[in-house]
Amino acid sequence: MLDALLRLLFPDRCLFCGKVCPQGAPACARCLEKLERREEGTLSTALLSPVTWADAPFAYTGLIRQGIHRFKFSKRRDAAPFFARAMADRVSQAFPTALPFDLVTWVPSSSQRMKKRGFNPAQLLGEEVAARLGLEGNGELLFHRELQTQHTLGRRQRAQNAQRSFAPGREIGQAAGRRILLVDDVITTGSTLRACAQLLAEGGTLSLAALAAAAVPDRR
Repeated sequence: MLDALLRLLFPDRCLFCGKVCPQGAPACARCLEKLERREEGTLSTALLSPVTWADAPFAYTGLIRQGIHRFKFSKRRDAAPFFARAMADRVSQAFPTALPFDLVTWVPSSSQRMKKRGFNPAQLLGEEVAARLGLEGNGELLFHRELQTQHTLGRRQRAQNAQRSFAPGREIGQAAGRRILLVDDVITTGSTLRACAQLLAEGGTLSLAALAAAAVPDRR
């Protein structure tokens, strides 16, 4: 009785348009049909060295941009399984016989951002992806310093800020000899992933791949 009343007062709402949707569904059928998916294998790693493979199932435009914004800034933690499912499916499509990585990690969040938001979106995605792929997850390989947030900066400033924002984590030694899949929510300029990947490579990682929920359209 109480559950029914709560559902009536606080119905599930679509992650993308905000309209009421079926109970337990992250999005309405209309929005799901309109989501812009990226073509598999079209994400260049030219600016992500030492990453050798990278992908994202969605284009960071329109409804996807709105959905990720709600995920990150409106505490829609229920969005993580939806995006992670699409991310894991993209990996399985790219590597149908055997996965070329054995450890999942994610871009860390600063303590200031964690206090404000209450969670790290990349961590929620990374943990979900690791579980779906049957891989180990470790979020202690990298550390985020308290500096300016990336989304407020231009392309050049992002690169400079990213280089200073990240440092080896307390378990960076666990990266040695491992084939790592690095997870983030969005790939924009690639500065964040590149900075994190370089630290993992310095830690002795055998190989590096990157995966995000979405990428801006010009990331080819």
